[in-house]
Amino acid sequence: MNHKTAYTDQFNQLKDKSYESADELIAFFDTLPEISIENIYGKWKGGLFDGPWDVEFSKKINWFGKWFQDQFTTDSVICYNDKGELFSNKEVMRGGASLWNIDFRGKTSATLVYDHVPLFGHFRQVDENIVMGVMSGKPFEGAPSYLLEERNGVFYLERIQEFPAKFVES
Repeated sequence: MNHKTAYTDQFNQLKDKSYESADELIAFFDTLPEISIENIYGKWKGGLFDGPWDVEFSKKINWFGKWFQDQFTTDSVICYNDKGELFSNKEVMRGGASLWNIDFRGKTSATLVYDHVPLFGHFRQVDENIVMGVMSGKPFEGAPSYLLEERNGVFYLERIQEFPAKFVES
């Protein structure tokens, strides 16, 4: 059961708009409460806001979402393969990641820290089944275009109980 919060309706309105910049979304992100790493464990379907971030990159890799089993067991880039199965695409970010509570924009919240690239996924809680994420980091070879342009990527995750396709080891 999804327990709506004061933020749920506003999130749904923001989800249905197009953006020229991430400013409005990041302003909303800043109002959201923190989420601890323990409360982010589970399977998540990813979503992108319509705006000037690397939507093409996500489409190219057939990104589905994320799976956080515990602090050090994270499948941070789950994608569809050509057979329609889901797998953990560790090549995209050159390895794995772990979850840490890190201060970002004035609040300490669950953050995905990639092992081999200078990239962070900061999370805040919309409600118990929706989190919003902001990607930050330094530009690196092969980085999403928003980092190369010194901007943040913005996305969201919706909690799911089961994957919609078979999950296979890559």
